[in-house]
This record gives sequence, structure tokens and C-alpha cells, in this order.
Amino acid sequence: MCTTTPCWLRGSDEILEACKKATGAEVGGTTEDKMFTLAEVECLGACVNAPMVQVGTGYGGWKVGNGHGEKNTSSTYYPVADK
Repeated sequence: MCTTTPCWLRGSDEILEACKKATGAEVGGTTEDKMFTLAEVECLGACVNAPMVQVGTGYGGWKVGNGHGEKNTSSTYYPVADK
């Protein structure tokens, strides 16, 4: 998860908390089943699509909540449930 200013301004901290809650992993840690590892990065080089996350070898933008915000131009969306 990118946590630099552009991503932070667009909610990366909330998404990171949702990922921690959903997986049970802490930043820098891996789940017991080795399915998820959470890491903070300085930049994924796609600030226009902020907030950004890398999943495996790909990355994409996020729709936060119910998706009624600004349209993300990324081709990949990872929905995050409302709090």
C-alpha cells in the first residue's frame, strides 16, 4: 500500500486499516496461512490513480466505500467495504 501524501490524501490509511482488519495481518507481517503480506511503500508511481496498492505483480486504484466518489481511471479496481 502506498502511503505517501497523494495516496494518504485519498484515503490510503483507511484502506490499510481495512486490509489489516480483513486479513488479521499487521504492516510488515504475513498471515499464518501465508496468503497475505501487508507492506507500506513510498510510491508506486501512479499518483493520478491514488490511492494505489500492489497485489501480487499487478497494481491498481481503489474505490473507497460505495464508489460514489471521483471516478478512478485505473483499469483495475479493488473494492473496499464501508466501515
